[in-house]
Amino acid sequence: METSLYLGHPWGLKEIVYQWEQKIENELNLNLINPFYDLHPEITAKVERGELGRYGANYINIVEEDVGAIKKTMGGIYIIEDHLKLQQPQIGTFMEIVYAFHNRKLAYVLALNGHQDHFWLKYHATRLFVSWNELENFLKNKFGRRLLKN
Repeated sequence: METSLYLGHPWGLKEIVYQWEQKIENELNLNLINPFYDLHPEITAKVERGELGRYGANYINIVEEDVGAIKKTMGGIYIIEDHLKLQQPQIGTFMEIVYAFHNRKLAYVLALNGHQDHFWLKYHATRLFVSWNELENFLKNKFGRRLLKN
């Protein structure tokens, strides 16, 4: 049986995360719900084409759809990076982590920003990871490999 996890991450990592998501979904018994591509693909496309500003969409619908997706899953994987490196804030990802925690959902946090020891992250994360490999190994052990169909 396939498990679904929400995949929270900042806008600036969406291409890297999308490639990683495809790999993980092919290898493991996981369905990752990526808000940029699974919940809001039209908005993502419009922003990428310059037809809509990043904050020009209906924020109420976006937040409620993201929250609804988190509620339907057993939890999520949340990827955070240094906001100075991304040159943008990642407020949504942090809000999703706290939301998952308060709704008793798993919050697997990949802290690429070097702040894995921050007490707010340690408090809200079910488990913290500092590298893609560490996260992948955990997911393989926790959720198992996808069985190949003949």
